Amino acid sequence: MTPKEFSSQFDILYDNITSGKAPGLNDYEKSVLLTKAQDQLIKNYFTPLGNKYQEGHSDSHKRTIDFSNITKSENAITGIIGTGTTYRDTMIYERPADILIPRGFVLRNDSNKELQVVSVTEEELTRLFSKPYKQPYKGQAYKLEESTSDKVYQIIVGQAHINAGFKLYVRYVKVPNPIILMDIEAFEYEMGLEEDTLSINGTRTISECELDPATHNEILDRAVNIAKIHYEGNPEGVIQYSTLNE
Repeated sequence: MTPKEFSSQFDILYDNITSGKAPGLNDYEKSVLLTKAQDQLIKNYFTPLGNKYQEGHSDSHKRTIDFSNITKSENAITGIIGTGTTYRDTMIYERPADILIPRGFVLRNDSNKELQVVSVTEEELTRLFSKPYKQPYKGQAYKLEESTSDKVYQIIVGQAHINAGFKLYVRYVKVPNPIILMDIEAFEYEMGLEEDTLSINGTRTISECELDPATHNEILDRAVNIAKIHYEGNPEGVIQYSTLNE
């Protein structure tokens, strides 16, 4: 769906759902709502408890297709031996800047030896290392879950692998481009606004939806319903709608 199609179909659906009583929305406002709807759709789809089928991304062939355009791999992230970390034999890897939801991690070196990376909490790691063998199980490495909120990953590889030259490979869902229906600089000029007043996720130019076209009507319907809830002045409804089952 092109930006022009998103805009015109939004108007049609919005007029129908509000019986033509609500004031019209400009393209900037529609862009904000469409981008919000897109973000909600992605997060619900990748959270198994956020949809009525209780399915995660890998459980549904449709979802695999829907989000194929924003699923990517970051190849060969070189790590450094961690210093001053809580746990010994820790490697530090820089997190991809555009990552939204990680899907899987693997460590691989130039000899094609692989270690599967298992995400663990601090509590789980304390329990694992309270046993006599204080190393990751054979063929595994441990990634601290708490580190994913930072700009780096802390991965405990074990004494046998700390100098083995392992690089990190990450498969993940990237942050999608916002859906922007018009050139924001031109819109600011038209509306008599000061330059650089508006943007959506740091973007100010026309930006088409990156998701598979099969999702476009879902995004549109969700954006229109969010607009209706805002028009009705029901903030609780906005929160409830953001967690609707898909």
